Parts: sequence; structure tokens; C-alpha cells
Amino acid sequence: MFRIFIFCCTFLLSQQAIAGAYMLPVSFVNLTVVQSLVAWDENPSDLNPCYGWSSCFIGPDVKYSTRNPGLHGSCIDSKNCLRIEKYRTAKEIEIAWKNSFGIPWTSRPYLVNGRDASCVGLFYVHTPSLAGGAFLWPNSVCGKLPPQNQSCDVNLPPVIDFGTLSQDEISGMERTIYGTIGCTQSGTVKIHAQSTLGDGNIYFRNTKNFYSTLFLDGNSA
Repeated sequence: MFRIFIFCCTFLLSQQAIAGAYMLPVSFVNLTVVQSLVAWDENPSDLNPCYGWSSCFIGPDVKYSTRNPGLHGSCIDSKNCLRIEKYRTAKEIEIAWKNSFGIPWTSRPYLVNGRDASCVGLFYVHTPSLAGGAFLWPNSVCGKLPPQNQSCDVNLPPVIDFGTLSQDEISGMERTIYGTIGCTQSGTVKIHAQSTLGDGNIYFRNTKNFYSTLFLDGNSA
């Protein structure tokens, strides 16, 4: 099943602030999961919900249909986690994660406790355990797992060419390209686009006040 979609790139001169962590599935084979943290940007004022605990771990895991995970396979067996109880704000944790793992980041494969996993996300827990007890990280997105044997291919031109622009032409300038997506099974597919640094926008200055933003079929990518 193939579908044509529109990919649009726009230059803007104002900064957007969208907080949250975005985790997407890579594979789910038997009881082994691999997932990818594709973007993470926290508001500086948001607090760490487990600041001051005797211990707190954050890392990838799956949400089950009737229960939350415990991060045991992800943290203990596969070393996918970071201790965060000493950080006061969520922004400090985001920075510490990027310094330790980087973004975009793909997890090491880890075992889950059942086939009823519904989505992959970023979770935190006092102590990793097979018994559960973890919580979804505030403002984070739990990415829905695909059905078994589902795979998709996205085809896009490798370059969006704006040519040479004068300073007066930059703000609001748009270019549109067309691509296709094909999947082995019918279903609903969500496409997420990001820069090579893991940001939703493509920044051209360290101050992040000059950037290009991406749209798919008229919606923010």
C-alpha cells in the first residue's frame, strides 16, 4: 500500500518552545524491544518528579495493557538508563541524558515481560523491578508499537533546495517536495521528522531564533 505525501520546509525567525520527550519504536520481535528517543526538549521551569528520592532511574520501556513497566530489562540487563534523583529540574535531566547518550539515540535490545505491550515510552522508577512501578515521564509521548511483521519504507528526495536567498527573502520562504510511503500491511502510520541533532526544527544559530521548520501534509512534522 503506497501513499503520496507533501513535505514542506519553511524558514522562520522566531523561536518555538515545545516541551517533551518523543520515543518511537524500532522493532518488537518475540519479547525483545528496540526503541529510539528522537527528540527531547524540556521547559526550564519544570521540576524533576523524583528529585530527592533515595534513587531514581529513567529509561525506555513499554506500557502494558493493564500495568506499567518496571524498567528491569531495560536498566539492569541492557544498561539503557540514567540515575536522576540528584537533578532538581527536568531540563537538567534532559542535558545529562544528551551528555551521556546523545539524541537521537537508539536503545540496546531489552526483554519485556509480556506480549501485551501497547506502546514504547520514557519511564522513571525508584528501583528497577520485574514487578512494575514505573511512571511515564511527564509530557513525554508513548509511541504505539506496530503489529508484528509490519514494515514501511519512506522515500523522499535527499535535498530541499532553496537556492540563494537575500536577507529580505528568507523569512517565511517555503519549498515543497513530494514523497511516498509504502507498508506491508494496511493500518495507521505516523511519520515523524527531525534534524540530525534530534530537534524538531533545523536551527541555523546557537540562539535558536533562526530556523527552518518542517511540515507533512500541512501538519507540523
